[in-house]
Amino acid sequence: MARIFDKYVGATERNLERAFEAIESLHPTICLLDEIDQAMSRGGGGDSGVSSRVFKRFLEFSSDTTHRGKVVFLGATNRPDTIDPAMKRFGRFDKKIAFMPPAPEERAMILKAVAENKLGIESRLSDEDYKEAARLTDKWVGSDLEGAIIKAYEAAEDNGRVRLEVE
Repeated sequence: MARIFDKYVGATERNLERAFEAIESLHPTICLLDEIDQAMSRGGGGDSGVSSRVFKRFLEFSSDTTHRGKVVFLGATNRPDTIDPAMKRFGRFDKKIAFMPPAPEERAMILKAVAENKLGIESRLSDEDYKEAARLTDKWVGSDLEGAIIKAYEAAEDNGRVRLEVE
């Protein structure tokens, strides 16, 4: 949505229509709207009603039955309670799938994968070490775990505890 909104009068609506034309021409299409609670709202003022018009036009497009089976919109949010009720009605975003934080075993696998695959380091940690770290990170999600491993790696590197070898 950041590319849709423009500072010039009428440009936002034109950008939205272009996006809808592209979506229709590329069908079957899956469109992901990340942070949908913020990207799609009726607007609160200060934008001359642009947000309201964009919201209304999106509802019209997503409710158009000619798009069934051709265009699927997926919305992602951390705050489902703030999504406008009009977005939740049948035919729009009527299916809800909760993604819960990973289980301890999954967290251990994420920690190990980030350390070994993303950072490319040979870990001296055992599987038990990863399991202990996973136990201490209850309710953490993948991005939290990745951030923790990267910060720990950077801190170790700053303290001279990591040796990089160039091949």
